[in-house]
Amino acid sequence: AYPLMVKKRTNRGRSKHNRGHTRRIHCEEKNTLVPRDKAIKKLNIKNITDPYVATELINALLLPRYQIPKLYSYVFYCISYAYKKKIVRSRPKKYRNNSKNDYFI
Repeated sequence: AYPLMVKKRTNRGRSKHNRGHTRRIHCEEKNTLVPRDKAIKKLNIKNITDPYVATELINALLLPRYQIPKLYSYVFYCISYAYKKKIVRSRPKKYRNNSKNDYFI
């Protein structure tokens, strides 16, 4: 019998959770197809206007507590691009089971 190969990750780098199949999405930069649950997701929050126009709008509005809406969008990256651009970093073995926030704080 062949020796069993070591399984590096219990979830194989995915967050599928008994789903069977997930649709593929394009990496934002490299345009490669990546399963959606395996891709690195990043939430981008942007102001609709530049700061100067925002102050002008706030001064011109009659409502005192009006907040200018923002653009919320998810950006998906493949693992190789995210690692190359340091969006995701490798962690030492003793920190791998913890959530990311515990190590990078």
